[in-house]
Amino acid sequence: MNAASKTAIGLFALFAIFSPALPGAGTTEQSAVSFTAPRIGGFDVEQVGRLVPGTELNFTLSGTPGGIVTIRIPGAEGRVLLQEVETGLYEGAYTIKTRDRIAAESRVTANLRVGNRVASVFMNEPMVASAPKSLARRMAEGATSSAAPRIDRFDVEPNELVSGSDLIFTLHGTPGGKVSMRIAGVRGRINLEETRNGVYESIYTIRTRDRIAPDSRVIASLRLGDRDTSTILGQSLLAAPHTYPSARRAAGRCANCGVVEAVNAFEEVIVRLEGGGSQVVSYPAEPGFSVGDRVKVENGALVRDQ
Repeated sequence: MNAASKTAIGLFALFAIFSPALPGAGTTEQSAVSFTAPRIGGFDVEQVGRLVPGTELNFTLSGTPGGIVTIRIPGAEGRVLLQEVETGLYEGAYTIKTRDRIAAESRVTANLRVGNRVASVFMNEPMVASAPKSLARRMAEGATSSAAPRIDRFDVEPNELVSGSDLIFTLHGTPGGKVSMRIAGVRGRINLEETRNGVYESIYTIRTRDRIAPDSRVIASLRLGDRDTSTILGQSLLAAPHTYPSARRAAGRCANCGVVEAVNAFEEVIVRLEGGGSQVVSYPAEPGFSVGDRVKVENGALVRDQ
């Protein structure tokens, strides 16, 4: 090895030692982001008439912002990347190729990665409009319920219909189901989580691209096994003047109350707070809580919120 080569190697070693870490590589900020489990609020596709070469499939996913979203379509090669077009809203399209073998009921999977944590979800509707469900699909979903699900009540806490305002939806019905809704003027489907037995809730934050009117049609669907039922919201989305709910909501909600979002053997319990954000509470042993439990943070520990 000549002198010039030795000098170059020495300079490279000095650069590696004293140069700052690359952005996002092991930084405290990245660790904080990857510490909280990402969340998917909804995953949807614009249904098409036929799955033939040249047809474009448009996908929409809502969830934790600042992530990377990929979807896999059985029968198609590779993965499809969805771009974050607005905070927490990801969109992307796939054009069917001649060599693809995509079925109407293919179970499309979406993955949302934030830091080193990943959330996944299956699409719960066919890509083709009015496509019948096959027996195999019903069996895969565990369609064991013979009783039709019911919806007892579907409400919204109205608000200003401007970007950044929250619309809080609540549905009461058969427990143990899957609930989603569509809002006219909003892209994609929105999931409601079962926060209590038979009570499903969702907070939708209006985006700048939304075109929501006070009388926009909102349809909620509750699926249990292979049976479902739907209802239409029967009230205005716009609050009356001087009765916007932001102040009432802040006063009526508990800032340190929330719902258990994840239980991890090393990080223990992650709580999604009602006022926004998450908090991690560590335990030296099994805490005795499950995902979905309503809890309250008191003196650095969790107690059940009755």
